Amino acid sequence: MSAKVRLRAAGRIVDGRRLRLDEVDIGSRNPLAGAMLALARSRVEAFVGREIDLAEQLPPALRTARLSLEVRPDAIRVVATLG
Repeated sequence: MSAKVRLRAAGRIVDGRRLRLDEVDIGSRNPLAGAMLALARSRVEAFVGREIDLAEQLPPALRTARLSLEVRPDAIRVVATLG
């Protein structure tokens, strides 16, 4: 069995170091897949409005100095300057 799943998210980089999710939409037209996604939806939506410090997600030896996000029609580009 296969099913298409839709995940859309809008976010922004705050102060060049933190990611803030402003909205998330997750779903499927397939009723079975939609029911399973409903279980995950609340966990994903818990991140809406929160800021995630991306530098804290790196190993201790790496630190990020700057982060930028570029959205193109065919790709999302994330550029991090590490130090």
